[in-house]
This record gives sequence, structure tokens and C-alpha cells, in this order.
Amino acid sequence: MFLESLGIPFVGMPAQLSAGHFIRIGRIGLFSAIFFMTVGNVLGSTFSYFLGYGLGDYIRKIRHKDDLFKSEKMVLSWLEKHGRTTFFLFQLYGTTRTFGSFPAGLLRYNFKDFILATFLGGLTFSLLALTASYLIGNFYEKAILPFVGISFGSAVVIGSILFVGAHLSIRAGRNYRERKNGV
Repeated sequence: MFLESLGIPFVGMPAQLSAGHFIRIGRIGLFSAIFFMTVGNVLGSTFSYFLGYGLGDYIRKIRHKDDLFKSEKMVLSWLEKHGRTTFFLFQLYGTTRTFGSFPAGLLRYNFKDFILATFLGGLTFSLLALTASYLIGNFYEKAILPFVGISFGSAVVIGSILFVGAHLSIRAGRNYRERKNGV
């Protein structure tokens, strides 16, 4: 969660799904998983916020001041009204969770409001991700594993390969038809 929230292209979902599995089999506790996911999220977002804060003056110098000032003024007006809600909701979706903190620092959004919204959003996301992971793994183990005979992890890998293969096949077929028809 730290790396993902820091802005490094790191997919945190496998770690979150693994945490749900480890909770289910008793290797880690629910509250410790929630704690570490939330703390990692807040620390990564805080680092990204201060990176944006520190680079803000430099970015303003190299950008066209008029264009940046107009858009910055509009965004700041929005954040005055909806900032806490915006940063709370940012934490619930991967891309915005990863890249939403840098602009907050760049715009010098109120740090206390940012941290509060990030903490509550990160906590909510952790609860939802771990609950979903726990329930999906539990359902798979009880309802599907006896019939299929392969572990949940293996099923996810096989399903991912099939999904990517189907996606690439459809895309290749579409490209072929477009070339053939001269589109």
C-alpha cells in the first residue's frame, strides 16, 4: 500500500487479496492487516503530498503562469467546497489513490484535511478490500474447490491468462477486420 500510494506503479491488489487469504487461514489478524494497509496508504500518500508540495514552486516556474493560474484557481475553488470528500473518494479507487496526493501537495491543499480524508478513505478501502477478499476466498473454498480441485490462487492465475488471451484475440480480430475493410 505504501508503494502504491507513493505513486510508484505497483499493484497493491495482489497483496490485499493475499492478506484476505492469510486472515482466513489464521496466519494474520484482521485488525493488524487493516492497520498496516491503512498506515502504508497514509504514509505513501503523505510522502507523495510533500513531494508535490516541494516541487510546486519549480513546476509553476516552468509552466505558463497564466494557464496554470487559471486552472489552479478553479481547482482550489472546487477543493474548498469538496476537498475532504474528494480525497476520501480518491482512496477508494486505485488510480486516484496512487496519483491523487501529488496534486494535493502541489496545490498546497490543507494538510490536516488531506490526512484526515486520506486516513478515513484508506481505512474504508482496507475494510472493503479485506472483506471482499475474505468472502471470495471463503466462497471459493467451500463452493468451488471441491468441484474444481485447484487452489484459489491457481484459479486466479488461470482465469487471468484466459481473460488476457480472450481480450487479445478479440482485439486482434477487430484490428484484422479494420485492415481488411480499409478503415
